[in-house]
Amino acid sequence: MLKMLRYHGYKSKEFWRQKVKKIYLLSLKFCKDKHGAIAVSFAFMLPALIGFFSIAVDGSRFNAERSRLNDALNQSVYAVAITDNRNATKEDKKQNAQQAARYLTYYFPDKKISLDTVSVSAKTVTETDTNSFTIPAVDYQVNANVISHPILSSSKNGSAGFSANITIHGSGLSGVVRRTLVENPIPGDYVFVVDFSGSMTSSSAESGYSRERLLKKVVRDVSEEIFDLKDGSTIGIVPFSYAVPVKLDKTNYVSNQSKEYGCSYIGKMKGKLETLDWNFWYNKPGGGGKRLPTDISEFVTKTDDALKDYYYYIAELNGQDTERKKNNWLIDRNYCREYGRLLQRKLRCDADPSSDIHNALNQYKLNDQYNAFKDFTAQEGDYTTILNEATMDIAGTLSGDYLFDVSNVRTMISFHNSNRVFGIPPNGNKELAPPAYFGCNYASPIAYGSATLKTITKPKYYLMNLSDNKKIIDEFEDMSPEGGTNSLSGLLRSVPLIAQGKNPRKIIYIISDGQDDNPQLRRTLMIEHNLCGVIKDGLKKYPANTPTKDSDIYYISLIQNSTTSDWAANCVGQDHAFIATNIDELKKAIKGAMYKNKIEYINPKDIK
Repeated sequence: MLKMLRYHGYKSKEFWRQKVKKIYLLSLKFCKDKHGAIAVSFAFMLPALIGFFSIAVDGSRFNAERSRLNDALNQSVYAVAITDNRNATKEDKKQNAQQAARYLTYYFPDKKISLDTVSVSAKTVTETDTNSFTIPAVDYQVNANVISHPILSSSKNGSAGFSANITIHGSGLSGVVRRTLVENPIPGDYVFVVDFSGSMTSSSAESGYSRERLLKKVVRDVSEEIFDLKDGSTIGIVPFSYAVPVKLDKTNYVSNQSKEYGCSYIGKMKGKLETLDWNFWYNKPGGGGKRLPTDISEFVTKTDDALKDYYYYIAELNGQDTERKKNNWLIDRNYCREYGRLLQRKLRCDADPSSDIHNALNQYKLNDQYNAFKDFTAQEGDYTTILNEATMDIAGTLSGDYLFDVSNVRTMISFHNSNRVFGIPPNGNKELAPPAYFGCNYASPIAYGSATLKTITKPKYYLMNLSDNKKIIDEFEDMSPEGGTNSLSGLLRSVPLIAQGKNPRKIIYIISDGQDDNPQLRRTLMIEHNLCGVIKDGLKKYPANTPTKDSDIYYISLIQNSTTSDWAANCVGQDHAFIATNIDELKKAIKGAMYKNKIEYINPKDIK
């Protein structure tokens, strides 16, 4: 720049240096003398800055709360439509407002909800069905406001922005449903997929009822009504925790009446896991979350040791109190066989020829499937379920008629020598756990003192096939819950069960009180592979020549939690997932579907 100045005839370089220096010093002095002016300017600007901040931050927060309010209105109006009291009396109107307020309180736990801000309307209308018949319907609408407060209130600091109390309104596009009233039940097959985890023994919102008792009463009342129709309708029950136990007629060799029970599942396995024959592997030591030995002969030794302990325990339960008596008793019954040199005789024990590891007919299975069995049991440390991300072939499970063919159901015998859970035999190797640790050991009456190995005849809870006999309800009421929660195991196992029904309508009700312990696989199947659509469409196609014309899945939560929105978004739809915390709500929810009383969200503009 100095070169340019000289070019135009200006003073020397030094001259301009001095000028620039002088300007710099004057500027510095100005800043030192006038620094308070900046603070004054900032003071004038601060309220506006605070106002802009409030609009940006609080505005976004209020929009989010408005979305949450719309969700609450959708949930509450569905519950009101299920109750269906038409606002007939003052008490009915108050009940509906209170019911809606409970949902608002759940969605806004930090706010006090006033009944004065909640309104519920019910209008009777007519609707034309697909056959051009005029049928009655009721339009329900819930409106409500909630008061929210900004982080920075304009009334406090005099700035631009929001006032201290902001009223949040619904969008006007939510909180409206139409209930179509059709009172002609269609013959159907109904399966209750019920959560039998340990938390079902907790109290419910219905005074004096545990969740288990609430569920059993509703299943009884609804089932009796179904049976009284005498139209060929049937019900089945699939209690689940981590998996679905089943009754077996296989003796456990302790006494004539004592039985093994099974762990039932349907789902194609990955690779070699699909070849595992559980009639052979059920009583073999599992990995306990660790890898089994690479050498098969070492594994055979472990198996012999574990089974010898188990059969010694059987002998003890039958009064054999010395080693010699045990040996003789077991050999006489062909439960065990002697081997080895004369003075070093040992026992190899297994009363079941199909699982005997020394049976020549089983040698191929031992050698061919051992690595797959080792890989399977190594998952125990990461999963509590047979079907998980590491084991399941998703594409194979959901293709064609696989899920709908009962011949694809697999049953793993839940061998009672699970030292990890039962502690039997008392002197057994605590590091040896059978593969049945996956899922169903929590259904053991032995583990919880309600039976012994000598008297056990069935698990604490178990699958019940479709039936039109009321005795199924008495049997169900004798069951007791225990374990964790994996709703996917129950849903999948219900499919081949209900597919065997002979009626034109099939409905699956999933009823639970909690979130899944490991929901990842279920969500993957639902979100990425349309599991529920596959089930509903498949029930209309499989098996071949099925009479089914209509199929549905409903999800009912016994407590207020996030599972309803999860299932609504990923499986059953908004109008098939709801919270039913008391007897009346639960019964009306189930019966509403049974009688084809359609409840659907509608555009507010369609209200007449």
